[in-house]
Order: sequence, then C-alpha cells, then structure tokens
Amino acid sequence: MENCNERSKPMPLYQIVKNDLRQKIITGALHDGECLPTERELAKQYGYSLSTIRKGIELLVEEDLLIKIRGTGTFVTLSQVFASKRSALLIDMSDLSQLGPTTAIRILSCGTVEASPTICRQLRLPEQSAVQQIERLIMVDDAPRAIEVVYGGEEQLPNLFISLTENVSIARVLRRYGMTNLTTDLTLHSTAATPEEAKQLSYISGGPTFSLDLRYLLQDDHPVAFSTMIWRADSMSFHAKIDAGGQLL
Repeated sequence: MENCNERSKPMPLYQIVKNDLRQKIITGALHDGECLPTERELAKQYGYSLSTIRKGIELLVEEDLLIKIRGTGTFVTLSQVFASKRSALLIDMSDLSQLGPTTAIRILSCGTVEASPTICRQLRLPEQSAVQQIERLIMVDDAPRAIEVVYGGEEQLPNLFISLTENVSIARVLRRYGMTNLTTDLTLHSTAATPEEAKQLSYISGGPTFSLDLRYLLQDDHPVAFSTMIWRADSMSFHAKIDAGGQLL
C-alpha cells in the first residue's frame, strides 16, 4: 500500500519520550513503585535534551502514572491510574474537526488496497474491488486517543486520500464531493486493544476499547464511505439524544 507518512507532522520529541515510558509502565517493564533513572540518565539514554525529558515526564505525572518526590526521585504510580481524575472526551460523529483546539488528526498511511470481504459488504462492492484506505491517528492534548480507518470507492470518491487531509472529517469531505443529506449507520461495540493498536495508542495490550463502525449513506440508502474507529475506553464519552418515541435524534 502506498504510504503517506511524508505528509504527517513529526511527533514532538517529548511525546516520543512520554509514549515510550508510558508503554513500559502499562506493559510492566517499569513496575508500580519503581524509581525511574535520573533525568540526566534518561537524556543520555534517549539522546535528547534535559528539557525534553522533563516535559515527557511531566505529562506522565499529569496522567498520574508517575509521581515526583523531592530529594528522592520519580516513581511509577500505576496503581493510582484508574482512580485518577480523567477528562471525558465527547465525540461528535458528524465532524471530528469540532472536537476542540487540543485535538489533532494525523495521517498514518493512505493508498489503494484490495477490499476485504467485510469492506466489500459494507460498501456493496464486488469481491476483490480496489478501495482507497486512509488510516489516521486522533490526538487529544498531544496524546493518542483513537485510530480511524476510512474506506471509499475510487469511482465515487476519486482522490479521497488527497481530500481527506489532517484535521478534516470524512463528513465534511463528503460534502465537498456534493454529497449532502447523508445519513450515518453507526454500530458501537466493545473490543480489546490488539498489540499493534496498543502500541499506536500508548495503551495496554488487551485494554478495553470501543469500536465504532460508521457507514455513510446517500438518500437512496447506497453507501459511499465506511470508517472504523478504535477509541481508548478510558478517554471516551458517548452522548445521544432520544425523542419521546425512543428514537435517536
């Protein structure tokens, strides 16, 4: 598959430090109560400046994964993470670009692939059809929270991976193609993070996630695009309105 990483912004060095240390904590490489090497030792280990190391550590302190004790050191506090205060993220399915100023969407890869039987069924395409696939990472406060993979046929959505840039939602892009009054078929179910997903999300392998499948339909009920999203369960809040007849608004 054609890769579009060159279009993605490089990850800040402090975020690389934070993600690496976080992964070591949640996988048990760094144990609860263990003292981290000094900032100077970490700077030598990573090959980064002291200020970069300090910022990465401070972000983990804010997540309650580390605690600094003056004169003693910095310690892992994994046992406190599930009791810590966490901010909920409210998802607007209609436009991810409205999630807020601290949210960013980064392109991981894009290109044309042979659609799996599941994707062919979702888009009502013949078996082994070629589809455009765009994989993106949703960041909140510089931390990865969700993985989104978007699929679209080449005939209806030519050059989709050019139109679907960073920080632009699929719903907005479809409107640019002249597709208005779309309806969205949403399926929400619980899943567990695979090792690859956990690595991308700086999360626990096997940790709880929510999987959201969204199919975008024209007025004649014909699907034009399909996306699947994997959200960390510790950073997601789902909101819906229901009318008097029990129907979602």
